[in-house]
Amino acid sequence: MADITTPDVWDLKANPATLEALEQAWKAQAGMLDEAQDTVDRAANRVVDGEFWTGQTADAFDKHRLTLTTDLGESGKLAERVSRALGHCAAVLRRNQGLLDDERHRLADVPVLANAGQLTFQPRDDSQATLVNNAISAARDIRSRVDSELRSQAAIFKEAVGPLRAWQTTWNKRTLRVLNWNIQGGGGGNHYMTDQGTQSDDIPDLAERIINGDVDVATLQEVWKSHAEELQEELNKRAAPGEHWEVHFGKADRGWHLSDGLFPGREDAGNAVVVRTRPGVSTSGETVIPLSGENSEEGRAATKVHIQVD
Repeated sequence: MADITTPDVWDLKANPATLEALEQAWKAQAGMLDEAQDTVDRAANRVVDGEFWTGQTADAFDKHRLTLTTDLGESGKLAERVSRALGHCAAVLRRNQGLLDDERHRLADVPVLANAGQLTFQPRDDSQATLVNNAISAARDIRSRVDSELRSQAAIFKEAVGPLRAWQTTWNKRTLRVLNWNIQGGGGGNHYMTDQGTQSDDIPDLAERIINGDVDVATLQEVWKSHAEELQEELNKRAAPGEHWEVHFGKADRGWHLSDGLFPGREDAGNAVVVRTRPGVSTSGETVIPLSGENSEEGRAATKVHIQVD
């Protein structure tokens, strides 16, 4: 009888246990996402439902909260769907490997040689040859069904990639490092003919400290307008590629400033908001909010800067 050589079509070379472990991991992830959604909603509802917090900021928060919890809920549903698909794949592989094992067992009495993944059967008669050919045909049919079922589940995995990447981009951890510092450039810290307070030659060191501290936003008080301009220049000398520093000055008062000259001069003093801008971080100018009353001896104000983080 002629030999019959074939690849080992009875071994799927699959590892259902790995898929089952992934199934449980995705199922646990779905549970955590659902729990996170409920936790945020319960905490937020205690604040925004009722009269505890109302107005523009409450509305803005609630809109952001709704976006977050909706995405948490949808990602939880998607994670559960992925989990079920992984479990289905594992079951398909286990069940059909069992069928393939049964088909291979039918050939136990047929002599066979194995070499580099190939099986060479040596049937003794026509009956055994027919048995081998039928077993090969049955194995191929089983594998075809496996491929079809796995392709249907693979479509679920492929469909999940887009939303998951979009949620990752939207909710990826972002941080802004903020520094608050009264540099005492004016007021009691900078009397005429004294060496107190921030001087012009201190500005390069101030810029260096901000950059070395990996600061994204610095709010500075008691700042002379000329120092704010110098600080922006010094920061941009040291700016990393793709970054630009903006120093937004807000006037609070006007006072005597001992500058680099021999005599003091009148100059605007107030606050500064320092922002490191880059792709994804931008500003839209400053707003000065007066805080001092009509009879105040010293002007006071707050400086508001809108920072957009994409």
